[in-house]
Amino acid sequence: MKLTFSSLLLLATAAFFWVTIGQGDSVLPVSTDSSETWTESYLTNAERWSYDESGRRNQYLTIGSGITYHGDPATYLEELAFSGPDEKGRYWQMTANAGKLHPHSQELILMQGVQISERGGEANLDTPRLRLLLREERAVNQTRVRLTTPSSTTTARGIDIDLKSGRAELLNDVETVYVE
Repeated sequence: MKLTFSSLLLLATAAFFWVTIGQGDSVLPVSTDSSETWTESYLTNAERWSYDESGRRNQYLTIGSGITYHGDPATYLEELAFSGPDEKGRYWQMTANAGKLHPHSQELILMQGVQISERGGEANLDTPRLRLLLREERAVNQTRVRLTTPSSTTTARGIDIDLKSGRAELLNDVETVYVE
């Protein structure tokens, strides 16, 4: 009986120490909430250039400010100005209050007050947003556009601009009103 009681007492003592000492310090759980974001990088007053096959600069982007969030490949930009020459030496100029750069796909989305003009030209195009396909040197959208010249105003839905050739095509619902 002493042996059974001693064995039970030893087992109870071991269980007590195992429960109390084995737990150690409690560790705070690591958050697995993927909705948490934090700034990974930021920039102010930046410039981004691209070059053609012959080494000439063909695209120029100035950025007022930008921010990249952890886990998000896009860079969110503000105060943008994009320009580049076409094959005839004319320069496209595009400005926007905001944008989003997808560096891996070489795509720049211009948003909020997008304006397009030819440097030294008289025509201006306004649209809410524009998608620049940087590798293809094209600018496209499927939303409303308004082209204003000193003698007319043209509205349409959608545009496709070949930035290399300087050719722009208004896609749908094109209507022009001439000023007298």
